[in-house]
Amino acid sequence: MTASTLRSEGKSIEEVAEYIEAHKLEVNQLATVDSLEYLKRAGRVSSVSAVFGGMLQVKPIIISDAIGQNASVEKVKGRKNSLNRLIELFKEYYVDAPYQKIIVAHADCEEDAIQFKAMVEEARPDKNIDVELKYIGPIIGASVGPGTMAIYFYGKEVTYKAVK
Repeated sequence: MTASTLRSEGKSIEEVAEYIEAHKLEVNQLATVDSLEYLKRAGRVSSVSAVFGGMLQVKPIIISDAIGQNASVEKVKGRKNSLNRLIELFKEYYVDAPYQKIIVAHADCEEDAIQFKAMVEEARPDKNIDVELKYIGPIIGASVGPGTMAIYFYGKEVTYKAVK
C-alpha cells in the first residue's frame, strides 16, 4: 500500500524500491490464534504441544521476525489475555511514521475483530489514523485457523530473529 501511495505521488520505481527497502523492518505484525490445532496440522507445533496447549487455553503471540519468518515470541493463557497482550505490544511498538496504516485482520471471527478494532482505535496514539478491518486470506487462514487475529502497522524496527 505504501508503494502504491508513493507511486501516486509521482515517485519513480527506483525511489519507491529504495523507500520500501529502507523501511521494511519497521512493518510490525502481531498475531494470535484461537486454537493450536491448525498450527499442528501445518507442522508448526507438535501434537503434544497442541493437546496440552489446548487444554490449558495457551495462546501464542506471533510476530513476523527480522528475516520474515513467523515466530511465537511468548504465550499467554486465554483468548481475552492474548488480545489484551496484542494491544500492549501495539502501544509499545507503534511509532508515528509517514504512510502509517493500521490494519486489523482476522480469520473468520468478525465479531471478535470488530471488538478488537475498537480496542485498537482506543489505544492508538494518533487518533487521525483510521483502523482498517480485513480478512486473513485462505492460504494463511488454512495454516492458522479460524479465530486468528492480527494487527499490522509501522512501528519500531523489528530486530528479533527466530532461531531455527
